[in-house]
Amino acid sequence: MRVKTPKIGVILDQQGQTYDQIKAAAIKADRLGFHSIWLNDHFFFTGAPYLECFTTLSALSRIASKVRLGTLVSCNSYRNPAHLAKMVSTVDNASNGRVEFGIGAGWHDEEYFAYGYPFPPAKVRIKQLAEAVQIIKALWTNDKASFSGKYYSIKDAVCNPKPVQKPRPPIWIGGSGNMLISALAKHGDGCNFGIGPRLALTPEKFKERLSMLEEKCKKVGRDPKSVKKSLSAVLVIEKHQSDVKKAIREAMSELAAHVSTRRKILTAISHPGYIMSGFLSIASGKRPSFLIAGTPEECAEQLRVFSELGVELFMFQIPNLRKKMYSLELLGDLVKPAL
Repeated sequence: MRVKTPKIGVILDQQGQTYDQIKAAAIKADRLGFHSIWLNDHFFFTGAPYLECFTTLSALSRIASKVRLGTLVSCNSYRNPAHLAKMVSTVDNASNGRVEFGIGAGWHDEEYFAYGYPFPPAKVRIKQLAEAVQIIKALWTNDKASFSGKYYSIKDAVCNPKPVQKPRPPIWIGGSGNMLISALAKHGDGCNFGIGPRLALTPEKFKERLSMLEEKCKKVGRDPKSVKKSLSAVLVIEKHQSDVKKAIREAMSELAAHVSTRRKILTAISHPGYIMSGFLSIASGKRPSFLIAGTPEECAEQLRVFSELGVELFMFQIPNLRKKMYSLELLGDLVKPAL
C-alpha cells in the first residue's frame, strides 16, 4: 500500500517569545512552504512572557499569507463555546479560510486556579468539550443555532459572518485518553496525539491509540478512515551528527525551564520514567524517547515509522527556535522530501 506523504507544520511556542520573534518564525515557515503554523493556548507556565493564542494568530494571519493557522489546542474551559466559534470564524475570515481549529479539554490546573476558572474532574471537562464542539459546529453551519445541554445552552445564536471554509474549518481534538477518544470519534474531524515530556508516545503506543480510535468509531457507526491523524512532537534537528548530543542537552534545558517547580514535582511523581529516562539517555549518548532528534536523515527515518502508521500531519515544536531558525530550513529542505 502506498503511504500518503504527510504534511508538516511548525509549533511556534510563545513561551518567552516577543511578538517580533514569533512573527519572524511565521514568515520563514510561510516562505519555506510548510503546511501550517500552530500556537499553544496557554496564559503562562513559569512567569516568562507568553502571548495570547488567538489575538496573536489573528495578527499573523495578515502577515503570513499562505501557511495555514492552527491552535494546538484551544482549551475549551477558557471561553464560552459560542464566543469561541465567533472568534475562530473571524480569524478564518481574516486569513481567507486558512484556520485549522484544534481544541482540547484542558489540563494545566495552575492556569485554571490563577485565572479563576473552575477545574472539574477530567471526565466532566471532556463532556463539556463534547457539548462545546456541537455548539461550534452548529454556529458555523446554521443561520441560527440552538442547543440545550448539561453544561452549555444557546438559543437562536448567530455567527455572522460564517467561516470562509465550507462547510466549516476542520476540527482537531487533542488528547489520547479513553473518554476523549470517544468524544473524538463522535465529533472530531481529526485527532492529535502528542510526543513530549508528559507522554512518550512510541510507535507501539501510537498503534494502541489508533486501535482504540477504530473501536470507538465503529461503535458510533463511523468509518475510522474518515478521522485524520496528526502527531505533535518536540524536534531537535542538526545538520551534523557531531552537534546532535549538545543540541539535545540544550533542548532538555529549555523544556525544563518552561515548567514550574510544582509541575516538575508532579510530573516526576506521576511519570518518573520519562524524566529520568531523558537524562539517563543523554548521559549514555542515546535519544530521549520523547524527542524526535538527529540529523535530517535520522529524523526522517523516525518520522517514517509514524507516517506508515497513518499520520497525515506532523506538528513540530523546536526548542530554542529563536536561536536555531536554521532548523526550519533543515526541516523544510531535507526532511520533507525524504518523507
